[in-house]
Amino acid sequence: MSQLFMPITGDEKRALLSQCLIAAKQTGFIPSDVTDIHNDRLLQLYKQWGGDKWASNFKPMGTEMHVEDAAVNFLDWCKAKSGELENRLKAVKIEITDMTVSMHVPLGQRGFMVFAATGRPEVSPDDEQMKEFYGLLTNKVILGYEEYINHPPRLPVKKSYHPQSGDTASTFEFTSIVCKSEGGKKSFFMKGGKFVKYGVRVWPSVLSAAGIDPDQIAAEKFIAGKAVYTTKATGDPDLVIGITVGANNL
Repeated sequence: MSQLFMPITGDEKRALLSQCLIAAKQTGFIPSDVTDIHNDRLLQLYKQWGGDKWASNFKPMGTEMHVEDAAVNFLDWCKAKSGELENRLKAVKIEITDMTVSMHVPLGQRGFMVFAATGRPEVSPDDEQMKEFYGLLTNKVILGYEEYINHPPRLPVKKSYHPQSGDTASTFEFTSIVCKSEGGKKSFFMKGGKFVKYGVRVWPSVLSAAGIDPDQIAAEKFIAGKAVYTTKATGDPDLVIGITVGANNL
């Protein structure tokens, strides 16, 4: 006949957790200065061990719980788990050969710029050497950014397109400019003619070149003129590349 067991009581569980805390410290799962038997890490280990259900195996019916036996079982389980963890760490050991620190600087409509520094330590670094090495790389990245701010490079600027008199190819009469905001980023579209429903995208730089301040367009600005646009391979409109503002604004 199989032996019957009883559920453990609250006092028995507290006594067991006190022993389990000692075992967890001995096997390195919990720091030595932890004293709370309700520590999250300890309760997690206790649950993985089997929890109250497994602990009841050490309380045969009609007797008190064998707390010491349960604690020894928990200690053996922790030792086995510790050995498995160490073996897994050895199996996935990664040797660091190069370290990189990068800084991403947004440039608005112009995109972004990345400042980065990569280095290779001469020897396998310990934790302190790794922190020092990363500190050196971070300093190099910051110096690069400061150099960019103090002495910005002269980048080529694409000249705005200005339609010639009589040029009617790929043009439409616009009647308004719409600003749409998504994820904190603004997009602008020129509406009118056959594109009155959705409009054709236009970059802020093109608007500025035509004397239109994009920062002054909150939702929709009613203004008339002629827009020159490029097309995709499908024939659909792509981008407005030139603007001539009409004499009369709506």
